[in-house]
Amino acid sequence: MTVGVIGALPIGGINISAAAAVDIVAPLFVQLDLALFGAFCLGGLQADISAQFNAAVQAQLSVSLTIQNPLLLLSGLANLMANIQLALALPIPSIALDVGANASLALALGIKLGGISALIEAALAVKLPAVAFFAALAAALSAGPVFLLNFDVDVFSGGLAAAGGQIAAQFAAGLVDGGNFIAPGEPVFGIILLTKSPTVFASLGTVLKIA
Repeated sequence: MTVGVIGALPIGGINISAAAAVDIVAPLFVQLDLALFGAFCLGGLQADISAQFNAAVQAQLSVSLTIQNPLLLLSGLANLMANIQLALALPIPSIALDVGANASLALALGIKLGGISALIEAALAVKLPAVAFFAALAAALSAGPVFLLNFDVDVFSGGLAAAGGQIAAQFAAGLVDGGNFIAPGEPVFGIILLTKSPTVFASLGTVLKIA
């Protein structure tokens, strides 16, 4: 078999596995966004638990006002609620309150809030660099054109030496694919991948376009 020009392709048309990875990962990012910020998301669950926590504290304060001196409690109520609202407004809630009989409930809700916030932050810590990587990869895959050639020269046809001669002849004639071309005298940059194993060459076809 002589050397053949498969075509002048974008890098994504040659690196078919990388192009497929970008196509697969993009919808996963959408699903992750829905899990974090959609209608039934961790962010919504966090808000619901925050409301439950606030209600638990309000209920305990109401009970306390009926059994203790209201004048003493009211003096600290404003500061207490301000601290609660500040804690609930932070991206990672910081909750350390003792509200008497409701202390265990408040603690449990606080732990849930902290856990959900940690999950959201961990997911974003993974997603943001992954998005940047795949955005850069997608941009690189769109670059081109790159001429792709293939050949299959067995020992009966002259082997490696014959393949080299055919490649030299093809390069001397120039490369053309539609409106894309490289003239024989133009500077070029590229790589050549070779193997003598048909099995390895078949495996290469799962990563790169070979025909």
